[in-house]
Amino acid sequence: MRFRQIHFLVLFAALTAGSCKKDVKLGDPPYPEGVQPAYKFGTDRPVPARANAGAEVTYQIAGLKGKEGKFKFFVSNVEAEIVRVTESAVTIKVPATAISGNASILIDGSYFYGPALTIFGDVEIDPNFSTSGSRSNGQLFGLAPINNNNYYLYGTFTNFAGVGTTQVPLRGIVSVNANGAIGSAGNLLLSAAIQGNVNEFKRISSGEYIIGGGFSAFDTINNVNGLVRISASGAIQTKVVEVVNPDPINDPSAGKDTVSALNAGVSGGEVLRVFETDDQKLIVLGNFTGYVSIFYDNSTKSSPYYDNILAPGAFKISPDGSYDSTFNYDFAAKRGRTGPNGKILDAVQLPGGDVLMVGNFTTYNGVAANRIVRLGVNDGKVNTTFSGLGGADGIINTVKYNTTTGKIMLAGTFTRYNNTPVNGVVMINPDGTIDNSFKFKATEGGIVNFATQINHHNFIIVSGSFTHYGGQPRPGLAILNPNGDLAAGFNNFGLFRGAVNNILEIPSASGLPSLLFTGLFDRFDNIEVGNFLKLNFKN
Repeated sequence: MRFRQIHFLVLFAALTAGSCKKDVKLGDPPYPEGVQPAYKFGTDRPVPARANAGAEVTYQIAGLKGKEGKFKFFVSNVEAEIVRVTESAVTIKVPATAISGNASILIDGSYFYGPALTIFGDVEIDPNFSTSGSRSNGQLFGLAPINNNNYYLYGTFTNFAGVGTTQVPLRGIVSVNANGAIGSAGNLLLSAAIQGNVNEFKRISSGEYIIGGGFSAFDTINNVNGLVRISASGAIQTKVVEVVNPDPINDPSAGKDTVSALNAGVSGGEVLRVFETDDQKLIVLGNFTGYVSIFYDNSTKSSPYYDNILAPGAFKISPDGSYDSTFNYDFAAKRGRTGPNGKILDAVQLPGGDVLMVGNFTTYNGVAANRIVRLGVNDGKVNTTFSGLGGADGIINTVKYNTTTGKIMLAGTFTRYNNTPVNGVVMINPDGTIDNSFKFKATEGGIVNFATQINHHNFIIVSGSFTHYGGQPRPGLAILNPNGDLAAGFNNFGLFRGAVNNILEIPSASGLPSLLFTGLFDRFDNIEVGNFLKLNFKN
């Protein structure tokens, strides 16, 4: 140990002695100073910072005087007309097709980037909608109207607008008003007992609601198995039934139980969609293997006795939940028909009651049906006259039906529909034929996963992970004319990031409609949002 100490002291003395010499010459610093860009934008926002297409906007940037014609100016990658250049600034005219985003110049083969510009357009976030006070921590699947200004919002969240904790979550359902705030209508604010996600929330002709999903309990009622009926005010519909009492002497009350009034559910999966027929029966669709009900005569409070019928993908029930064997049932096999050979991803109901399902299947009940199939409302059989059975060459993610125009929009990863090139989005008629008045242009940078037609100007709205549409920058969301062109003036907003699940078109005080978006997204026009959004039209 002593030897090591002496050796260290000698070495330290030698180093310090050498460092004291005055003629020592230090070397160059190991890293050179940063290269200063030849052209640099000022840190301030442009003037004005928010402008309409066609307006003049001035950016602080020096060094470009005398270089007119030798550089190009862009707003979000769209080239802008240069109006004038001074020693310290450049003034441009906002291009008609530009979107909100950063400026840049291209000179001598290099790009230099500047501050962001917000561009006004004919669609904007409702100023009364709180983007920070209407966020969920999970995916939102849609909205069910309560009255003119209130809605049930449903999905996979456990917290909305900061309401909900680990101990007392706000799970799956919340009532909100049209501005995104938690509303007083409905009594489902304390929905912690929903054990699972809510995929469907539909008002039926009685004024009640049918809720479907992957849950096993609702409020204080267990064994609901993905299906439940609630009143117009939000209370679960229940009934008292007699059950087996294993100990009638010591526990005489155990002979009765309060259960869901809708004695029906699913096994082996989840409910995706529910549709009502003209005779008030319910068609239940989803990725499940069977129908279940509880035989209370053989059940106890703690141990339900289930009746299970194999019914992959689809079945029909009466209002009380009893199984309707006239729909999609094979009497010889004593079970539901075989259903799809892949997943159902979406479905709509058509005039007359038939249902149209899409997804990632290629057969349904043994009949060739490439990712799309139409089932008859009465018997549940495949409608073989439907012209779309040739289907798509890839997954169809969504199907949306506009009851006013009578048109159906399909969106997905397919490139052909009925052997016709369609770039992942196609408009069809209820008989399955293509409506060739709509031509979807090529996208770049990603895919389309949602498309729907609204009534306002008959616009088509598409969303996905794409960055360009028809060669124009249009990141994540595009509003199209009925022919497929970008709607001029309605596409100047900036980045949309995420996925749309549903859009609800509602009236507004301005006389123009508003749109309520639900999905899994966190940006609109470069502004942070939380899976829920209200947009207003200005034209």
